[in-house]
Amino acid sequence: MIAIELEDDNTLISASVTDGASDVMLFSSGGRAIRFKEQDVRAMGRSARGVRGIKLRASEQVIALIIPNAEGVLLLASEKGYGKRTPVEEFSVIGRGGQGVISMKLSERNGDLVGVAEVGSGFEVL
Repeated sequence: MIAIELEDDNTLISASVTDGASDVMLFSSGGRAIRFKEQDVRAMGRSARGVRGIKLRASEQVIALIIPNAEGVLLLASEKGYGKRTPVEEFSVIGRGGQGVISMKLSERNGDLVGVAEVGSGFEVL
């Protein structure tokens, strides 16, 4: 059964089950993030191509989808091993389809953003 129509150069990076009233966060390899309300995305049929969540530059990819907990903390990781913890509340809800906000400043030293996960206060990272 076809769940979504993808173009040849596109890849599904994640899927989540939600309650219909959640926020959605998308992160790009360029260190940008966007947070929007799930209600901003209209329901579509199985053969649809979807809607734009974040506007990407030519060299960027979407690397993570997070359905955040309001009191959660996000761990961002760069390709050269640098990390950053940021409370979800620091990302304002701005609507879908924009360029997003800088979630992690990137440089030659740390490389591209490669992963994002929601973590708790008792979590340890290796």
